[in-house]
Amino acid sequence: MDNASLCTTCHGLAEYHRTIPVSELLASTKGGCQSCILLSDIISQFDSCSNLSGIRLIVDCTLHIAVYSKEKGRFRFGIEVFLQPRVCSPWKNIGQAKTVPTTLSITESVALIGKWLHGCQTSHTSCKGRRTTVLPSRIIKVGQSSANVSLYITQDGEKGSYIALSHCWGGKIPLATTKDNLHSLCESLQFDANSKTFAEAVDVTRALGVQYLWIDSICIVQDDADDWATEAAKMRDVYSNAMLTLSADGAQDTSQGLFGTGRFDARALANKTCTVTTQEANGSSVKVYARLRSAMPFDPNTAPHSSLSTKESKLSTRAWVLQERMLSPRTVHFYDEELVWSCFGQQRCECREMAVASESGHFRRLLLASEGATRESGRNLLIEWPKVVEEFTTKGLTYPKDRLPALSGLATLLQEKTTSRYLAGLWSDDMAYSLLWTAHHAAALDINQPIIRMPVVPFAPSWSWASVVGPIKYIDRHRDQFTHRRSGDDEVKPIIEVLQATTTPATPNVYGPVSAGFVTVRGQVLSVRYNSLESAWWPVSDENHPSPEFEPTNVGFTPKFIPDVLEEDPRFSLTARLSTLFTRFVLLRAATYLWEGSVSSESTEVVAILLGEVPVASLGEGVQLPFGVDVVYQRRGIILHAFHSQKVWKDVPVRTVTIA
Repeated sequence: MDNASLCTTCHGLAEYHRTIPVSELLASTKGGCQSCILLSDIISQFDSCSNLSGIRLIVDCTLHIAVYSKEKGRFRFGIEVFLQPRVCSPWKNIGQAKTVPTTLSITESVALIGKWLHGCQTSHTSCKGRRTTVLPSRIIKVGQSSANVSLYITQDGEKGSYIALSHCWGGKIPLATTKDNLHSLCESLQFDANSKTFAEAVDVTRALGVQYLWIDSICIVQDDADDWATEAAKMRDVYSNAMLTLSADGAQDTSQGLFGTGRFDARALANKTCTVTTQEANGSSVKVYARLRSAMPFDPNTAPHSSLSTKESKLSTRAWVLQERMLSPRTVHFYDEELVWSCFGQQRCECREMAVASESGHFRRLLLASEGATRESGRNLLIEWPKVVEEFTTKGLTYPKDRLPALSGLATLLQEKTTSRYLAGLWSDDMAYSLLWTAHHAAALDINQPIIRMPVVPFAPSWSWASVVGPIKYIDRHRDQFTHRRSGDDEVKPIIEVLQATTTPATPNVYGPVSAGFVTVRGQVLSVRYNSLESAWWPVSDENHPSPEFEPTNVGFTPKFIPDVLEEDPRFSLTARLSTLFTRFVLLRAATYLWEGSVSSESTEVVAILLGEVPVASLGEGVQLPFGVDVVYQRRGIILHAFHSQKVWKDVPVRTVTIA
């Protein structure tokens, strides 16, 4: 606006980023700046300016106001300022958006989803267009009405288009297929109160004109272990071939549905909109809209749907969902606050007038962009895999036995993009680094769920992160002297040589649990014992007695022991402490630790894996050792700064060890 263009406070709302103290804003309103008056009037709709220290203006299609309190200048809330579509804006940076209805019927939602779907199929070159694919082994026929819904067993190679559902069971037990009811469900499917999400997914599928719907609990026989393992191995195809995935993000369990009426309060509250009328220089009035936002555009995790709660939906905390979202070409999220569309090409939501670029993670972009297996594409995917594992292990599973199957769909697809072998969650071409995972005990204790050994035996070898239940993490890998120097992150550089690695699948799903697994590595191996008085691991000579060169004064920087499982740490467990008296322990020097990506010292540079010798009989009946191996170890943890590299490790011999 003309009189605002000279304002030294708001600069006519023409800048993309600007911070304004509230005191200056109020002074400018008294001076008659219409833009400052507009900002003040909008903020006053949500809080008194006397409670605030300042605001920050950010432009992201519309104008966003970050509001900060007087108390330590903390972020209080955000406001989105916009005009209705097709209304000409007198301000350069107040763009157009849409008001979100406080209620949403299935008819309205299907119309919007259908519009998004049509646009994606016809204009997004990065997405798969209209096409038929091979149908899953079983699929739900949605029929013409709820009276003729049934489970359908497909023929080999039968093609068609279908929609998939992503949901969490929660505390309810929904309709599920078993050996006993399989035949009857093929005749008719009747949904009970605990299966409202399923019933509404059927309604949406039918309204979109799609004949088939895939739901895991109905399309997999739940009490048939072989069928479950076989179908779990097909998750890559199920979700990547689906025309669309319906994601029940707003529901806590399957009884709440996609459109749970009890959640409309959240939709109304999140999208409550007020209006402020202001005058243009020519005297005409302009109606400006404003609504609260839970976060701002500078938060990369919120766009384009900042109406959403900053708290994760229950569905997004589930481990199975990670691969479902990465594999699905298109997903509609049924949040409490609004519908959100996500595909390879873009993201859309009810409140945005314009689409924004898709926020696919780096791994997903690499996975979908790679055509066939090339050395470069395969290497890049393997480098990103540990980050996927880190995220995956922070998410929950109802059944620990799903720890590997819940990632098997992604593993299947990655296998097609690389020549590497998949080994119980690790890849053969990146084993030296992948063996360096550490248990993330702080994250586990934050949610009051200590990391435990996998209760299902056999499941995964001790060298695999899948052998424990809980979050794990990796120290960044050292790639070159420049990559991480600016970030200042600590890194590790593997130095062991992996000679051989094998696993034996325990089920028809070759990407699932294994009955046995061995990795044979070559590196320096140092005998150690646990010193109860010092509560620390000490180097010892082969005769199990302290050697002069191994005096504690020569150890250097205090070693940091990170056990895989706390109950196996002799510092905290009497049972573990007693076991150290009868078990031979060794350290395998596995990597070099680099402070801030470039510097290491003799006292801190050694990263070692703690191994305990185990009887062959303890590995399970019928397990055969690799040829020529008679001594086997199991992993117990990682030790950082594992003794002085010269005073302790200089003359330690290089040996070959096998880990189970």
